[in-house]
Amino acid sequence: MTGGIRGLRVVDVTSGVAGPYATRILAGFGADVIKVERPGAGDWSRRLPPVKDGTQHSAYFAWLNAGKRGVTLDLSSQRGRDALHRLVARADVVVESVRPPRKAAFGIGHDALAAANPRIASVSVTNFGETGPYRDRRASEITMQALGGMMARNGSRGRPPLKMWGHQAQLIAGANVLQATMAALLWARRSGSAHHADVAVLECVLQFLHSTLMKWSFERVEVGRDAVAAVANGVYPCADGYAGVIVPGSGKMWRRIPELMEDERLADDRFRTLGGRVKYGDEVDALMLPWIVTHDKEEIYHRAQALSLPFASVRDASDILASRHFAERGYFDQWEQPGIGMMKAPGAPFRLDALPWAMSPAPSLGEHNSAVFGGELDMSPDEVAALTEAGVA
Repeated sequence: MTGGIRGLRVVDVTSGVAGPYATRILAGFGADVIKVERPGAGDWSRRLPPVKDGTQHSAYFAWLNAGKRGVTLDLSSQRGRDALHRLVARADVVVESVRPPRKAAFGIGHDALAAANPRIASVSVTNFGETGPYRDRRASEITMQALGGMMARNGSRGRPPLKMWGHQAQLIAGANVLQATMAALLWARRSGSAHHADVAVLECVLQFLHSTLMKWSFERVEVGRDAVAAVANGVYPCADGYAGVIVPGSGKMWRRIPELMEDERLADDRFRTLGGRVKYGDEVDALMLPWIVTHDKEEIYHRAQALSLPFASVRDASDILASRHFAERGYFDQWEQPGIGMMKAPGAPFRLDALPWAMSPAPSLGEHNSAVFGGELDMSPDEVAALTEAGVA
């Protein structure tokens, strides 16, 4: 593709997290992403917290949809579907997250899209995929984490399984939607014909359970929570918070611990092997803790790293946003989002030499209706106004 993805036209008919995350990255690298939302209500993620006090402006929505243009269309109406297909005819890619039972009625099925544009690359992202007995079922983030095995691996032994914070399953899926989009586009370009990719959120989650699933497949052993011996490994309290103490089983690594913690008792022969440290775990912890609790988390991290020990400080949001490392890499995006103010949020998840990353505000609901429908679909001002009056746009 000459010029990479600059000028690539993407019609984004997704809502929530997974699809918008993928198309956000395309927008950041120069694609023209047109986000299609329902008139009046818009994407439900517009109401996801954090929401600016006293407003309906969601910072999460602004991050997921930064850099896009926004239009509204009622796809339950024929006029709305016709307008969508006119957009598709001028596009390279469609990414959609319409539930399978509604696809035909909304004119968003792959056959309908291919009829509108015989060279279109289309990507569907749904909870369970476009086929199978679960395809029409509803789901939330906890559904995905529970059915996908993530919860069974989180939490402490003897306690209930835990859901990971946030929308982790959806973000995992979003990264796969991005890959599927580029793969479908490449095939459509090479073949000269429409191509479709089917992304199931649940199956994306299962990618991260590979070792657990293979252990059961090969050994009929279920990996439980706290299955790994947590001696000299784990999260320890320190002077100003918590530090991640990670000592691999290597005896070479362990020999650096007495130097780090300035205590030769930790060099005892009984502790040199992982088996010995497990056997005498209470003694190991009793010797390590006095040093850890009297030092700050950043000091622990930097001193350990100087000895090539992969310790970590357990950082909160304020620590991360103030990180010198991220500042020097220019990782965080900063922009003025109408209705919210100055935002600072995670930027590009990877770098491309030939394509600079850029960010601009997320659109307000229907902000670009006139520009897109009038300027690019050749509708007259009266036609655009008629769509709005009829509730189609």
